[in-house]
Amino acid sequence: MALTFGSLDKQYVSTINFLDQREILNSLFDITNEKDSFLDVMNMMGRKKPTATVTYHNFVNTELYNVLTVSGTPSGSGTNASPLLVTVSAGDFAKVREGELLLSPNGKVGYIKDTTSNVLSVVSVDGEALSLDDTDKFTVFSNAAGEGSSAPVARRYDVAKYYNQVQIFKDAVKVTDIEEANKIEFEVNGKPYYFFKLQDDVLTKFNGDISFSLLFSRISATNFTSGSPTIQDYESGANKVQTTRGLNQYIEDYGIANSGLDVNTTNYATLVRNFAQARCPREYIIYAGTEQNIAHDNMLNALTSAASFSPNARINIGGRELDLGIDKFHLYGYTFYKKHLPILDHRNVLNFTGSAGYHKRAFFVPNDKVKVVGGGAEDRMSIRYMEQGSGGNTMYQELLLGALAPQPTSSEQVLEISYKAILGLEVLGAEHFAYWQLS
Repeated sequence: MALTFGSLDKQYVSTINFLDQREILNSLFDITNEKDSFLDVMNMMGRKKPTATVTYHNFVNTELYNVLTVSGTPSGSGTNASPLLVTVSAGDFAKVREGELLLSPNGKVGYIKDTTSNVLSVVSVDGEALSLDDTDKFTVFSNAAGEGSSAPVARRYDVAKYYNQVQIFKDAVKVTDIEEANKIEFEVNGKPYYFFKLQDDVLTKFNGDISFSLLFSRISATNFTSGSPTIQDYESGANKVQTTRGLNQYIEDYGIANSGLDVNTTNYATLVRNFAQARCPREYIIYAGTEQNIAHDNMLNALTSAASFSPNARINIGGRELDLGIDKFHLYGYTFYKKHLPILDHRNVLNFTGSAGYHKRAFFVPNDKVKVVGGGAEDRMSIRYMEQGSGGNTMYQELLLGALAPQPTSSEQVLEISYKAILGLEVLGAEHFAYWQLS
């Protein structure tokens, strides 16, 4: 042993390898905050139900009234002797029958006396001139029948079919016999083994994958039933793959889209006008990330300023009135509950330079059930999963494999946990949903 002279101090002891005990806080700290997902919100709200097949459908009724367009300059005066001859497209012509009343752009009313080859013969009901010109819009709003007349031509109304499909999600974690027994410096859920940290990460990532798909996946062009699938997986058997339609695509395809708009009262007025025209409900939940929260708070805070909003018409802001950290406000006869969705801020999926910009998008989801013709109602948005004939379901499955499993499945000295879910998103009444994309 080397001999030296001087005082015994901390610097001296620290130079001797491994002599000091290490001070380690035996906790692993969570700085990524990835556990709050859209899947968690849906589960907490109980929005899930089984589907009997991998593809599920729903039907909605169609509009009973339609906006029609004039094609070409009409001729005639609009009298009984000289009806106004109005040409429309073949598609619009199929929506009109004789005996109906037409509302012209100037508010005057015409009677459709005859229909022939895309031409409507229209007579003013009170002699007032009908203002109809090329490309003008008009609607057929009622009908009038003559005394002693027979029934009009029978009308048929169609329904629209919407569909979506489930998607198979999988992930796995594996640990060897040595590492399964090897202790580490920190604990996860009270266990000092790295496997538990890895398992927690994989399960969190698994739930995140599902959440991102429920929000932003696009429905695949083919599915499991297709003879020539466009997607085949990574295995040599070339298994067929199908993907679900996410909330974002539901709104893009059928709902109300608002892009490149700042959050202000003018644009909110436009939004609620769209809601009113689509006969939407009066309450909405806004699922928003930080960018939308900032934009909304800036607008709401400015509403108490006399320069931007009358103090006598001040908006009522009731903060934290519901669970899950939801803010509530009323505007233009509508009630909005704002819910922060952390997943929309994810810096490595949505919020990075060159991304699609979805971190600036807020989703407006009706806060009610959609009515069923004949009575009853259904949840607006649900997770659809499959039930198995042997018991259980495909909402969430965990499979333990290897020699270290509670019931060994092979001689391989590993413990493998495999996760699987088969599920998809269903949106009912998608015409009443909306998104708001910031500029």
